Amino acid sequence: MNKGKQHTVPAFTIFEVTVVLAIMSVVVSMVAFSTQSLFKQMKVTEDIHAELNNFYKVRSMLWYDCVMADSITFQENEFLAFTNGVPVQYRVEEDRLYRNQDGQDRDLNLDILSLEKMDVDAGSDIILTFDWKGEPLEWRFFNLPNLADGVNQYFDTRDG
Repeated sequence: MNKGKQHTVPAFTIFEVTVVLAIMSVVVSMVAFSTQSLFKQMKVTEDIHAELNNFYKVRSMLWYDCVMADSITFQENEFLAFTNGVPVQYRVEEDRLYRNQDGQDRDLNLDILSLEKMDVDAGSDIILTFDWKGEPLEWRFFNLPNLADGVNQYFDTRDG
């Protein structure tokens, strides 16, 4: 009649441990997937920022060279902007835009569709057409004619 005391040890059952492990594996996989897509999105954002920064850098270089130029001469697929007698050449080769200044040739990392000149009132427009995400994008830079050419033409006709 000796009823012994039953000793119970507080512990989890195998079922409870399995359920907890299953829930933890689902949570870990969700976190891993989220961080992976976060890193992919950060890479895409970084690439877009780099592309836009290059685009704006090239645009400001072109604008500065065109505005500060004493004269601009245009030939097919290239133009020269002269500032104080120093030329800066922009040219298109194999649908890429290149800039050459002081003998240093530099690829501007932009695909270009066309480079042309259009005469307008009181000057001309230099038109660069880029392929921007499958759409043509035009940049226009106004150019006043070289005053020295007009003066030289005047004196050439007068002397003749």
